[in-house]
Parts: sequence; structure tokens; C-alpha cells
Amino acid sequence: GLAPVSIDASPWARVTITPAAGGAAVSCTTPCAMQLAAGEYLLAFENGGLSRPLTDRMVVTEGRPLDLRKTMPGFDPDRAVTSILGASQP
Repeated sequence: GLAPVSIDASPWARVTITPAAGGAAVSCTTPCAMQLAAGEYLLAFENGGLSRPLTDRMVVTEGRPLDLRKTMPGFDPDRAVTSILGASQP
């Protein structure tokens, strides 16, 4: 059976979702929503070096919506803006 799963990460991330029992991984860019089969999944979050990668696990229960929200580790909004604008740090 399937369950609706939504995943969001701050500021954003590409998420690779791999069934713990084996099988094809799926990936999406947050925020994303999908239907997943019941079971345990391994999650790998990355966002091109904006913050450190993050790994997590989740358990999907048939028929029960899952809303997963994460904050990427080491994300510093001020530093991100500085690197985007190309300003030099004092």
C-alpha cells in the first residue's frame, strides 16, 4: 500500500530516497511530494555545498500521510547571501 509523503528542507535540498530493504532510489528537489510504499527509507539530503549534507531515516506507514521537514546543518542565511552576492567577508 502507498502513503502520501511530503518532504521539505530549509533552505532547500536534493533528496535521494532509498528503500532500506533495497530497490530503486528516487530523488526530488524540495519541497516535493510523492506516493511511497510502506516501509523504511534512507534519505540523503544535499544542496550543492550551501550547507553540510544530511542523512536521515523515515518509516512510511500505509495510508498515513507523512510530512517531513528538515533544516540543513550549518546553514547560515547571512553567509549564503554573502556568497551569492560575492561580497568579501571582513
